Amino acid sequence: MIHLKKLILPCVTIAGVAAATQLDFQRFMAQKQSGCAFCTANILERQTFYRGDKSLAILTHKPAVEGHVLIIPKRHVERFEELTPEEVAEMGETIKKVDAVVRRAFGTKGSVIVQKNGREAGQTVPHVHFHYLPASRGLALNFFLSPWLKPKDSEQLMRLRETLSAEFSKYDAIHASPPVNSSLQPESGRGRA
Repeated sequence: MIHLKKLILPCVTIAGVAAATQLDFQRFMAQKQSGCAFCTANILERQTFYRGDKSLAILTHKPAVEGHVLIIPKRHVERFEELTPEEVAEMGETIKKVDAVVRRAFGTKGSVIVQKNGREAGQTVPHVHFHYLPASRGLALNFFLSPWLKPKDSEQLMRLRETLSAEFSKYDAIHASPPVNSSLQPESGRGRA
């Protein structure tokens, strides 16, 4: 006979770990089933520099060029066509923000955005992701060689994450909606008769 405590305790522990790392249980289980690196708490903790409601901007551990980052949905989705319209819209906005931040941080003027959709297209992580690469010399060759490039160490990733997080704070401060000036609002009773 199976003891009930032995069944419940692992479930409680797994749920507690998922909550403690701010991953919901469904995402935690999807990661366990898929083996997805982008659903792994320690990778997200170490590499995320921007969090939206439905998307994240994360560092890639094998950048083809300085400033090469990834934009991913928070929800585990393997293919682009499985994204909701809301996820697609937010990821587009996140890409625009990343573009502004990375251009400012690295002084670049152009970029390349790539999304490999499916294993047949060369997608190596089974989670939708857009590669954002600031334009620089050697970009095309390095991008296709990136699986064989040396990974960044934890200290390099931490410095880059801090730089980009600080740039995002500046970006948010500049692009924040200005407060509504109540003196510009029409007063009730003042209008056309």
